[in-house]
Amino acid sequence: MANIGEILIRAREAFPDPPNVLTPPVAGFSGNNSGGSLGAGDYYCIVTALNIWGESAGSAELKVTFASGTTNSLNVAPTLPPGTVSFRAYLSTTPSGEIGYLPSVGLNPFTLGGGTQIQNLSGLTGGQPPTRSSAWLPDTDGGFVTAATMYRWLNDALQAMGRIAGGLASVTGIQAIANQAMFRVSGLWIRFTNFWFDGWPLTSGHRGDVFLHNKMSSISGIVTLEEWTDTTVIQLWPQPNRTGANSTVNGSMNIGQTSLTTHTDMGALGLLPLGMLKVDQEIMSYSGYTVAAGNTTITGIVRGLSGTQEVNHTDGSNVLELNVRMAGFRNPVFYSIGQAATSIPLVPGWEVPLATYILAQYKKAEQDMQTAKALEDEFGGTVTALAAQFRGKTHPVQIGSITRETYPGGYGGGLLIP
Repeated sequence: MANIGEILIRAREAFPDPPNVLTPPVAGFSGNNSGGSLGAGDYYCIVTALNIWGESAGSAELKVTFASGTTNSLNVAPTLPPGTVSFRAYLSTTPSGEIGYLPSVGLNPFTLGGGTQIQNLSGLTGGQPPTRSSAWLPDTDGGFVTAATMYRWLNDALQAMGRIAGGLASVTGIQAIANQAMFRVSGLWIRFTNFWFDGWPLTSGHRGDVFLHNKMSSISGIVTLEEWTDTTVIQLWPQPNRTGANSTVNGSMNIGQTSLTTHTDMGALGLLPLGMLKVDQEIMSYSGYTVAAGNTTITGIVRGLSGTQEVNHTDGSNVLELNVRMAGFRNPVFYSIGQAATSIPLVPGWEVPLATYILAQYKKAEQDMQTAKALEDEFGGTVTALAAQFRGKTHPVQIGSITRETYPGGYGGGLLIP
């Protein structure tokens, strides 16, 4: 799963129109004679800053000299530029002779020769400080195109991909409210293929199929499309007879975690044995739960569905059961400046044509329309091929030679009865 920054950098490198990079840090290198494992002599240090895309150029080299007859340690506490996630201290006993480094743990300073890090230079990881930075800042302007324009081109490319491919296969849900008829669905959807209420399949109906004289609270059987503009509004009939369960996170739920515990018994509110949840803004599915001491532990969770991002959730975060489930095809979501580290849930391989589309817009800005058209044709052809490769391959088939009875209906064309 590519992140936005990688795609923007790929396109800028092809033009070329690089964004800004992390500036070199200030080394912050000092000696300590109060004890340690380092002997007398000269020690040199160059510090680099790292982000998720690369490593900055090195700081100015600093020197510390220890007198003979002393036992010493070295403190590395650099001043780091904004956007740094960690740093490296390249060390040597000769000027400009750094051939190894010690990595930081996050942004924390460390001590060499007496602290919790290695005790002497023999434990360094091999490598020399880079002479030029690869720590790109994709949310900054290039020399030719601004970051705002890059994001606009990226969003245009994603929407074009959605149109060509017929959308991204996806699933989402909403929390039903008892006796409420109409609901707003988040996301930009091209079409829906299936609906369920409390696990029961819903028939996609026409507005004229719905009785609107008064409320009929029950298990919903028909779903109709009421609005389809920048957001989607659907109607359920009969109106739902149950509000989806809700609670709050007990403790936390971190990235990669596939279970969560809530503060209350959601089973008492009718939580389905398997279904979908919304925790803060993240949509996820689950396949089971248990209740103990008034708390619900939900398991078998699949994170970051319907174009939402998998993020950390803290104690007290809202947990909603999405007991109206929808499957279909949606357009990719829109992104804006500041989201360079965000992963885009895409069909494998789509990051390549995304960069191709952006490069075509560069060529248009140069008035090189012939090259721009060739790049856009390449973009369309690649997306079409990838969409065909990953399109679902499940179709109706004849099962054996035994005559079967089916009940007709709108769900899959009929239910197969043994």
